[in-house]
Amino acid sequence: MRTRGIRAAATAAMLLGFTLPAASSAHAQPPGMPMLNVQPSGTNKCATPQGNSTANGTRITLWTCTGSDLQNWIWRGDRIVHETSGKCLTPEGDRIYSNGAVLTLWPCTGAESQDFDQSVSDFFREIKTSHSNKCLTNYGGNLGNGTWVTLWTCAGGEPAEQNWHLEL
Repeated sequence: MRTRGIRAAATAAMLLGFTLPAASSAHAQPPGMPMLNVQPSGTNKCATPQGNSTANGTRITLWTCTGSDLQNWIWRGDRIVHETSGKCLTPEGDRIYSNGAVLTLWPCTGAESQDFDQSVSDFFREIKTSHSNKCLTNYGGNLGNGTWVTLWTCAGGEPAEQNWHLEL
């Protein structure tokens, strides 16, 4: 019975474009809450709190993926939760309707500014706010370490800085 459940989970993950972690993963994962790395497609950059801080209001930046727990996020309902801090991905000042709003860590409050979902097609995956047409966008299309992760009007997979990969 357990093997059938694992196979079903693996099949679902493949259909969604995810890869399942090895059974020997160092992370303890609650059932149904896989760890994920949020990263622009085709890069080795991960969404990372600036300076590895977990303080309220810490801006989220791109940084070379290191495998650190500080780069792990969890989908919890319609929230993207930072594993280490337990805080939600939140636009600075709750500005979900503003182009250029920098994403930060903030306690999960249930505010609509913390609601995210995905738009997936054969060619791209957008991560967007649930209540506006704003997508995660690396500022200025830059991929350098320290680049802010912001919100910008979704453009249907183009430009490439709105095409994200969720790696389990």
